[in-house]
Amino acid sequence: DFTPSARGGVALHGDAVFLQFVPAFGGAARRSVKLEAVFMDGILARWIAAHVYIGVPVHGLWRFDAETERLEKLMDRVWEEGLRSEFDVCLDERQVVFTSQHRGRFSLWVSGLHGGRATRLGPLEHNASKARWIGTCRELAYSSDEGGQVDLWRLSLPAQTRAQITFSSDAEMLDDVALDGSFLTFTQSQDQAHLWVWDAGGERQLTAENLVD
Repeated sequence: DFTPSARGGVALHGDAVFLQFVPAFGGAARRSVKLEAVFMDGILARWIAAHVYIGVPVHGLWRFDAETERLEKLMDRVWEEGLRSEFDVCLDERQVVFTSQHRGRFSLWVSGLHGGRATRLGPLEHNASKARWIGTCRELAYSSDEGGQVDLWRLSLPAQTRAQITFSSDAEMLDDVALDGSFLTFTQSQDQAHLWVWDAGGERQLTAENLVD
């Protein structure tokens, strides 16, 4: 993850698990802090001022203070609505959005960073995941199957309105969003299968459209 000014970044690195502070555009690490083995599979959620937020698949959300080198666990993975993952912390460090998995379904929730009442976002009948805050945290981008296929969506929290961003037959999973919301990155997964004929003359593909036949 990068600082809001994009002048530096942090990364989890190595078998022994080091949190490294590196220049944004290359160069040797300016600082390296060894972490416990529990952070081996950690995912950097957000770097805000002196705080680095790390999601750990088995253990939940943690915060590393770069000034004091203190680690603090903020949220457990297990809670009353299932299993929490894919955390993102608002720039004001007051709110967190996360994905909750329960009985094979995925939903988005927002709550205070230190707990309190959590609110579910989006319709109950659809899956939603991988949310990222946009700007001042009045909006979110996320992945959802609300349109029948997994596409990217945008949610306004004050207005509680949703808008579909992408329209594709492929599954699109959000990676990150620019702070001003001007662009985003995502991973696109294609599931293609076509009809073929094998005969004495060789093999021939019958269909070529971007669908499963």
